[in-house]
Amino acid sequence: MLPARARQTPRIIQTFDLITPDGQIHQFPKPTWLQRVGMWLHSFAEPAIQMAVVLGLIYAAGVVGRDFGHLASDPCQIRFLLWARQFVA
Repeated sequence: MLPARARQTPRIIQTFDLITPDGQIHQFPKPTWLQRVGMWLHSFAEPAIQMAVVLGLIYAAGVVGRDFGHLASDPCQIRFLLWARQFVA
């Protein structure tokens, strides 16, 4: 399933002001270039990790389905045919 909207990249914060209930204003400096690069890399790393997990689960389901697929299909058909034979004869 695809997302309805494309993800927006986070805005770079220039300044951040915090106003306390007392009325004091605390001003924080803008992020350094290293913090901005870190935020930019994080915005790409998170979807990549999620995609790797989903692909890993799909691969694991394929391995399990290939190894155990014959157990679910063949015996059930044989049991059904043996069960249905009693009504025919």
